[in-house]
Amino acid sequence: MHPNPTSHAQILAARREVLVTQCALQRIMIVTETQALLEPLQPSGWRRYLGPRMQVPLTIAGVLLGLAVSRPKGVLPLMRSALGIFGLLRSVLPMLRK
Repeated sequence: MHPNPTSHAQILAARREVLVTQCALQRIMIVTETQALLEPLQPSGWRRYLGPRMQVPLTIAGVLLGLAVSRPKGVLPLMRSALGIFGLLRSVLPMLRK
């Protein structure tokens, strides 16, 4: 047994307070880091990253998806031609920029 039970209880209480404070700080850090990791997955993060680069391909994909839902038989040839046009544009646009 400890020689002075009151001082032992005070030491344990102080250690407990330190641990509670450390746990609270760790929780705050985890929340902050999780938010930072999940930010790119939010819709606004997608728009900020993909918006300038992928506006035309996303528009084409949306139109194709709408056509696939409304007319499922004619979608494959249309998709093939749209992808061909997109590939042609991707190869021609860099040459036009120079």
